[in-house]
Amino acid sequence: MHLHTAILSPQQYLAEERMRTGASWIHNLIASNLHVLLVALLREKGFFVSQSDLRVSDPLSSSYLYPDLVLIRGKAAFLDSEMDTLTNPFIVIEILSPSSESYDRGEKFEVYRQIPSLQEYVLVSQKKALIESFYRNDAGRWELSSENQLTAAMHLRSAEVEISLSEVYRGVFE
Repeated sequence: MHLHTAILSPQQYLAEERMRTGASWIHNLIASNLHVLLVALLREKGFFVSQSDLRVSDPLSSSYLYPDLVLIRGKAAFLDSEMDTLTNPFIVIEILSPSSESYDRGEKFEVYRQIPSLQEYVLVSQKKALIESFYRNDAGRWELSSENQLTAAMHLRSAEVEISLSEVYRGVFE
């Protein structure tokens, strides 16, 4: 039992929790679909895929973020011996929620762009079939590519794989 349940009504508690977490059934379904797809596609390429509980930080800043999914290429690097704060994300994927979309597109992306190891930042819509990928090009500039048809595939350039939107959104828009 959460401490707040003794102080708040069930409705107040749920309203407070929902403002904090924002993870809906659709959010979790998309995250699970992506996790399964990416593990299957990238395991043999030397990638590790982690879901939302792994904290990410730029070793040069004091910002700490929790991406929905993070892909690590090769060996994971951590802030310290606790191994709970990753410092070398290669690809970060955020599933957009109404409460977090502007933050994910703005301030959060600004922090992620400062992490030297990050090569791709992917935003996945819950409202419609839309995946936007920001890719760091050879000149260090960020380029955008997007797909918005269930019949299309999103190309993750830095991992050299394609992800079928119909598989990402399996069970969501059916």
